[in-house]
Amino acid sequence: MSEPKRYADRPKLRTRSDSRSKSEPRKISIADCKVQRITRLLVYCENRAEYCSHSAKLIVENFPDHFTLDDVEQRCRCTACGKKKCDVRPEYPPALGQGGPRSGAPR
Repeated sequence: MSEPKRYADRPKLRTRSDSRSKSEPRKISIADCKVQRITRLLVYCENRAEYCSHSAKLIVENFPDHFTLDDVEQRCRCTACGKKKCDVRPEYPPALGQGGPRSGAPR
């Protein structure tokens, strides 16, 4: 008597990683920031060894449109500790009603 095949006829279950796209997500470019009316980039020093936590703001208009945020990140260096490990993020404008210049909220 042969041993039965236990799971050969069952469909394979999909895992969470199977459902994700194999391609990388699209990187944010400076042109994308300008379309979204983002005027500044926030730069944070990631030098945790020396507890630097320095931050700065960069003006988006200073960079060419074809640059991505990764390109800007590679060119940044902390002016406080001198390390090149920085995190760059867009500074989104405040939502309406959150005290922004066009929100009409009391100041």
